[in-house]
Amino acid sequence: MGWINLSNDPLMSLLKQTGYNTVRLPRESIEPLQLYSRKGNQLTFLGSLSEAFVSKRNVSLPTIQRDKSVSKIDGKRSGQLNLAIGISLLSGILEGLGGSAIGLSEHFKNAKSVTFEYNNVKEDLIDLVQLDRFLNDCDIDPLSKVIGKMLDADEIRVTTSTIKSNKFSIIPTSASESQFKADIPNVKKTVGAKVKVSSSSNDSTKITFEGEKPLVFGFKVLRLFYDKGMLTKIEPEKDVMLGSADTVVTDNAFGVDLIQP
Repeated sequence: MGWINLSNDPLMSLLKQTGYNTVRLPRESIEPLQLYSRKGNQLTFLGSLSEAFVSKRNVSLPTIQRDKSVSKIDGKRSGQLNLAIGISLLSGILEGLGGSAIGLSEHFKNAKSVTFEYNNVKEDLIDLVQLDRFLNDCDIDPLSKVIGKMLDADEIRVTTSTIKSNKFSIIPTSASESQFKADIPNVKKTVGAKVKVSSSSNDSTKITFEGEKPLVFGFKVLRLFYDKGMLTKIEPEKDVMLGSADTVVTDNAFGVDLIQP
């Protein structure tokens, strides 16, 4: 979907200001307590924390606190994105919400750029003290040999927070001097009945798309440092992203195929 230069990425910049990393293709399946490896600025899904670690004294996994309000993100807007990139991102969101993106670009051919706005934002998160207690009580599952090797090499990351929304808005900028105005009824026909499409009475250029299930679009992740099987440090990982949901990595250090969730 593009955007290799992180410093010029308006969406990533907005999330970075509030401490989150970016999900390039927003989707439901990302949660706290998932394990990832890193290559460049991309993270690759490995599995869940509970599958790889075994508690010695029955210390419980951290509890995921669901659907907390996130005022610092809710209603915030990104900078302007190139039209092609913005429509590509919007297409992925609409498909994730259960809608169709076929022919979507035709409705925005008179625009030159788009701005995104996040609405109805909720956070799922864990208590880091609970995570610290759990990890310090655990051994790696003896059957998780690859994960064990990666842990020794400090190559394991664990998600601690995700932000999600079922409601995304875009504000197109016209390619001409006149104000952009979308044909909402025809946009609705393109997107389909599973996604609600509406315009704002206060801003006629703003178009809002709303589905039933929220999609994760941002996350926080910690890198785990181990020495001789003991946790020595946890460190926030920044300037990373989750890309396409169907990305497959086959050239990692241990020769194992890994698939994004």
